[in-house]
Amino acid sequence: MRKDELFFFAKQTLALNAILTPGLILDIAGGGEGVIAQLMGDRVIAIDKKLRELTEAPVHGLKIQMDAAHLSFPDESFHSVTVFFGFMFMPMRIHSQVLKEIYRVLKAGGGLYLWDVDVEKPDSTDKQGFAFYLDVHLPDRLIQTGYGFYWPPKAQTSRYYLSLLEETGFREVGVKQSGLTFAIETRKPV
Repeated sequence: MRKDELFFFAKQTLALNAILTPGLILDIAGGGEGVIAQLMGDRVIAIDKKLRELTEAPVHGLKIQMDAAHLSFPDESFHSVTVFFGFMFMPMRIHSQVLKEIYRVLKAGGGLYLWDVDVEKPDSTDKQGFAFYLDVHLPDRLIQTGYGFYWPPKAQTSRYYLSLLEETGFREVGVKQSGLTFAIETRKPV
């Protein structure tokens, strides 16, 4: 998609701190900038469906090409799973399946940390997709990036994800909204 075919949202800013959890962290769609791996280092197993995305990611942790809708890990393998602006690139029809797989590989009491952006096509635009620039403040550095994709067939907002999470069996722990971006922390019941 060309830049002139995109509707640009305002620049967003997000601050991330270390994820306080034991063990390895599974990072879904962890290619590209590899933000979670940059934050948490060698504790991260980053998976991405696209090998190119993994190849581009900085060298931290383990990188595996894998489909998030069909995770090749045993049940209850991880204390934590992260999805950092990954769902927007997945077809909506598989979101529920991806969350079921995340639920399956999480240990009881384990946490899912999800960051994304509220996306809803404004009636006033004929642009084919959306984009936004993002400043991610880690404790020791700033990552400047941007994301964009085609408009989803219906709104993908924090409310949409909270509904899917509840249907999957997760229990809400917290939601933080910052501009158009949001962070959801949720748990698999014990």
